[in-house]
Amino acid sequence: DLPCTINNWATGGAYKESGLRDFNTSTGASYSAHKFGGGIDLKIGDLTSVQMAQIIIENYEDVFKELGVTRIEDPEYTRGKNRDWLHIDVLYTGENKLQIIKP
Repeated sequence: DLPCTINNWATGGAYKESGLRDFNTSTGASYSAHKFGGGIDLKIGDLTSVQMAQIIIENYEDVFKELGVTRIEDPEYTRGKNRDWLHIDVLYTGENKLQIIKP
């Protein structure tokens, strides 16, 4: 079992906008899934964004599709930024498959 963190600022951590974001924040895109309550940035144990994405892709049909996950951010697109989190969201895409997005 690995711990999963979204936001942890209330307990002294550094993450404040990895879940729901205020519409007036300068963090992220203007119409980010976070601002509509449909996006999170996962941090799971010591897994990298590449490892988290692979788990979701490999288990999409059996687990994550049922959970409503529709999109994940392409970790290869941001690999050089030492990412320890992965954006996932549940925004309606009109498709019945996982989309891998490049912000």
